[in-house]
Amino acid sequence: MRNNTKQQHGAGRRVLAGGLLGLLVGLAPCVQAELPGVGFSFSRVVLMETDKGGASVEVRNNTDIVYLVQSQIHAADVKAGRPVDEIPGATAVPFLVLPPLKRLDPHGELPLRILPTPMARERLPTDRESVFFISSKSIPSVPPPSEEKTASGGRVVLALVNSIKLYWRPAGLKKEAMGDVSGALTFSRDGDLLRVRNPSAYYATFSSLSVGGLALKGDDLQAMVPPRGEQTYRWPAQASGTAVRWQLIDEYGLTTDEQHSTVP
Repeated sequence: MRNNTKQQHGAGRRVLAGGLLGLLVGLAPCVQAELPGVGFSFSRVVLMETDKGGASVEVRNNTDIVYLVQSQIHAADVKAGRPVDEIPGATAVPFLVLPPLKRLDPHGELPLRILPTPMARERLPTDRESVFFISSKSIPSVPPPSEEKTASGGRVVLALVNSIKLYWRPAGLKKEAMGDVSGALTFSRDGDLLRVRNPSAYYATFSSLSVGGLALKGDDLQAMVPPRGEQTYRWPAQASGTAVRWQLIDEYGLTTDEQHSTVP
């Protein structure tokens, strides 16, 4: 079950600059399709093992500029809730995104197809879902008017990187499960930490989480609770009581019904 308030979560933006496109920084909500800019049509993609044709998502360009879009799949840092190039000791990313490089015209759409390689079925867990990130780096054909030349006379070129979550669900898992997952979470206190236990086969990402009437915000909510695992979150220092209220982000980027509990 979910409400009708659409949200864009778990999507990342990084800005790259310079002739060599040096990394400048950070994460922000994914650009929504209705707003000026370039962004994904969804905030997450669920790829079922039973989906023979893979899964699809669009990159949308709501500007007057031509972009060159480079797309790829990244590993996920579950604690930070962000894409990373690789995780030591982890399985190499077993997915392809097509096309990997493509021109995107002004006010156009670029369909992307995500396909599993044989490694996905051979090496990923079969009793729980796995999470990755789909990233698209959009490089403008001409610098926007606001961009200036550097001291050396070169022109700074900004590229926008958007990232959304990709969930791989092996055979036997459901397409829609977050409503049940939300109600199955359990909570306990460990000093100045809130420990969340997830007995389900699915990753859980909070849309909202409050302890003792104080809401956790921003980076505090980025961490995912892994399937059949646990995650810790900051216990607000000024929390009054031990009542916990929460909502998760479902498969469509919407919020589940609010749940509440009391930490023993």
